[in-house]
Amino acid sequence: MDPGPGAIRDLKDHKDKVNAKKTNYIFLTHEHNDHEMSIPVIVEALQDDMEFKAKKGTFVAPAGYFDVKKYFFKMLGRTVQMQAGDSVQLEQGLSVTATTASHTDSVPNIGYILDIGNPGQKYHYKLAFTSDTEPFPDYVKTYAGVDVLVANLLRPDDVVCRGHMCTDQLIPMLREIKPAICILVHFGRRMDNEIDGNNVPAQVTKIQKAVGKQSVIIGPDDGKVIAFADILDKLSKQT
Repeated sequence: MDPGPGAIRDLKDHKDKVNAKKTNYIFLTHEHNDHEMSIPVIVEALQDDMEFKAKKGTFVAPAGYFDVKKYFFKMLGRTVQMQAGDSVQLEQGLSVTATTASHTDSVPNIGYILDIGNPGQKYHYKLAFTSDTEPFPDYVKTYAGVDVLVANLLRPDDVVCRGHMCTDQLIPMLREIKPAICILVHFGRRMDNEIDGNNVPAQVTKIQKAVGKQSVIIGPDDGKVIAFADILDKLSKQT
């Protein structure tokens, strides 16, 4: 999801947990360098040989991204063009719905809700990625009912930035959405920098205190593996 600069290097650093060559799906929310720069390299990594004879991988992106052809498109097994409101079944037990994102008018931008598993199965949950977005009128309605919300959170406290989210904007919406798990990602320099240090743990604590036990708030480090099913099982037993 949105592999920006260094993503392929990070995959190598954590190869004991993730094998880039076993990637089945690549999702892009919008065409900004910090979200899409590593996509061609990852697509090449999927291939069996440097002649790129076997088409591999599915690439899901906003429809407007495909207006300009990219060299790596021919290496892919499938491309999926989406606009907000579209739903596509990618395979049995995996479908995706594109959601609205309010970030910038310069490039098409969408979020995603992945429906994973089949109704009635033990492991069936909805996992949402918000993309870069500022609050918009239907934000709560869009993500109501998801089990896992992966929220882009650029800035701490009440430090507002147009087209993005800060902590104090996210908290009231989380109280209404009530996801079982909220994973915070895409931190800006005011969240973590060499001079002021890492502000992420403090923001996680602030959000967790504000929303209470209704959601587990996670501010992951690079390489962290999050066992969604285990957390959801634990929460279901508590309720």
